[in-house]
Amino acid sequence: MITIECNICGKEVKAKHKNKKFCDKCKYERDKESNRKSVKRVNEGRAKALGQHIECETCGKTFIRDHSSRKFCSIECKQGIDGKYHVYILPEIKYAGMSNRPRQRFEQHRSKKGITKMKIIASYDCPKKAHLHETQLHVEGYDGFFVERHYL
Repeated sequence: MITIECNICGKEVKAKHKNKKFCDKCKYERDKESNRKSVKRVNEGRAKALGQHIECETCGKTFIRDHSSRKFCSIECKQGIDGKYHVYILPEIKYAGMSNRPRQRFEQHRSKKGITKMKIIASYDCPKKAHLHETQLHVEGYDGFFVERHYL
């Protein structure tokens, strides 16, 4: 057991873990206030309640929300895995690329280059067609990363 100081009232409290920040009374009051604000946001329409039927942002399938920030019905939809090859552009840096996981690819661009916008301009069932479209964009002046692709 260690002794910590409550971040709200300053009272010294015994704790099992060093990451504890509040005494039990302050934590209870803080959680109660947080729940009250959450219910208010739902009632005002600024937040979605758990258990609501919502539409997946990728495939359009209806599912029951089990977490307040959930927008997708499955991990495949969250990553943008829909069996298609997407050709996209990043207008901020005039970059063109293709991916079968566009959301994951966007996150890579966002974290490395600070990109905020990605526009999917075409989707194909065949990777060769997507690659040809991407190559055409490079010919037209878009930057891109070249990887020699081998198709079966």
